Amino acid sequence: MVLKVGDDSRLDAVVYGLKLVPREVRNRINRSTRAELKPIWQQEVAKHLAGTDSFTSRMIGKGLVSGGNPPIMRAATSRRPLSKGGISPDAYGYLAEFGGRSAEFTTYKRRSPNGGTHEVTRRTRLGLPRRSSSGRVVYPAASEAAPRMASLWVQTFVRTVYEALEER
Repeated sequence: MVLKVGDDSRLDAVVYGLKLVPREVRNRINRSTRAELKPIWQQEVAKHLAGTDSFTSRMIGKGLVSGGNPPIMRAATSRRPLSKGGISPDAYGYLAEFGGRSAEFTTYKRRSPNGGTHEVTRRTRLGLPRRSSSGRVVYPAASEAAPRMASLWVQTFVRTVYEALEER
């Protein structure tokens, strides 16, 4: 989900202000932003994960907030496969969020017991959740958390710049 910064003058001012402040102040703002926004994001994602299947919770489970201009909320960031030879959340997290089409067939080659190879056609996505274009976990969590997080980001910027000016 993308929060357009140009839609709000306060967010636009913070983006411009982050370009103007010295590097050490910008670093403090980014550290504070990560520390304050990450628990909010993780709590919101966990709230929307409650009651979902284990595939969705294992794929989307952990989320993070990276500081930046503007900060970025992420989910399904792990690169570790779910099981031996399994799929990794960073590459296939969209399947847990949006589901898949279980009627699709996949054709692949495999080695037969007698040593030869042959093609097999199977429905490999039967276990996926139903298709949902609006998302199940991350999109609803972002729509609830974004206004609160944007407000907190502006407050963090103002407070940190004020503290930096007081130190001088």
